[in-house]
Amino acid sequence: MLVTIPLVLAVECQISTDNSTWVNVESTLLGGCVDDTNNISHIQNLDENTLYYIRCKDDTTDWGYTTQRTGESGEIPMASLAIVIFILTIILGLFVIPFKTRFAKSEILNDALKRCCWILALWLLSLSTAMVATIADNAGIELLSELFLFMWLINWGAYLFMFYVFFSFFLRVVQEMRDRSKMKRTGINE
Repeated sequence: MLVTIPLVLAVECQISTDNSTWVNVESTLLGGCVDDTNNISHIQNLDENTLYYIRCKDDTTDWGYTTQRTGESGEIPMASLAIVIFILTIILGLFVIPFKTRFAKSEILNDALKRCCWILALWLLSLSTAMVATIADNAGIELLSELFLFMWLINWGAYLFMFYVFFSFFLRVVQEMRDRSKMKRTGINE
């Protein structure tokens, strides 16, 4: 397993599993290297699902410490991708089904069921953003502030659209009740 660690002007890096016995990153055992140009240390030949303590020395001879847990290689990241694709397929289906299907003969009930599908899809979309962030974190992908801003925008967009769906349905039901009472008063039968 290969682990990449960002460094700050590191001159020397060491790694340990018990925080007492340290091995240089450049050792032949680990097969790692320190890239001084990009301030990145690459460490390979690590055990899966193990907590490693990493320390790097800068020009002032102070050690900076960090920890990194390696994940499991193999099909686990691919299983996470399959789950995300499955959830996104369900969300897309819930958005499309109300346009293709008539759920009930009653207009109000049909409209309510369509809007429930959209609200459920928006709720799943909101949850899937958190799921994607969790999967990215477990895969060791650095979560940037741009990703959280994107998730925040998706969630607020979903909440605003849910509010619109509820409010527009409420207005439609009120208008339908007014029309029916007006038709009843004037003697017009449906």
